[in-house]
Amino acid sequence: MMFRPRRPFRRLPPLLRPRRRPPGPPPRRRLSPVVAEVERLMRSGRFDEAAERFLALAQEAEKRGRTGGAGELYLRAARCYLESGNE
Repeated sequence: MMFRPRRPFRRLPPLLRPRRRPPGPPPRRRLSPVVAEVERLMRSGRFDEAAERFLALAQEAEKRGRTGGAGELYLRAARCYLESGNE
């Protein structure tokens, strides 16, 4: 069985080669204005209000089927409850 001879691999000229970018930080996601407002409540020390709002946001996210986002919001609500000292 005869095979066709292989052609040598031809490289593109330097100006036509795709440029490789150095790995950088992942792109930052913008926060929802509602979540940003609740985080402001946390920073100001109003943990009770922040916990209630995080809990409401988590339940809404769960209704919409966003279980990953809901889990994160439930964790934030739990953290606020712990910071407030109320159990």
